[in-house]
Amino acid sequence: MRDVGGVYISIDIDCLDRAFAPGTSVPNGCGLMTYEVADALYEIARRVEVIGLDIVEVSPPLDNTSNTPEVAAHFILNYLAGIAERKQA
Repeated sequence: MRDVGGVYISIDIDCLDRAFAPGTSVPNGCGLMTYEVADALYEIARRVEVIGLDIVEVSPPLDNTSNTPEVAAHFILNYLAGIAERKQA
């Protein structure tokens, strides 16, 4: 078995509770809180070589509050902060 050199992270935004991400095709009434996913992304990026990240199921037309795209952007920032910290160490 050969070493793949890292992991690829894919986040489906409808894993979040609908209060935080209403702009998705399948809102989840008992989903995760935003800080849980943001913290997990930060820690994974800080500890593991990540080769890519995607966030799927974000649908701004379904969200009249713009919360969903803002949460997705927050996740990306936490991911990048984890990478920056790993590179400094």
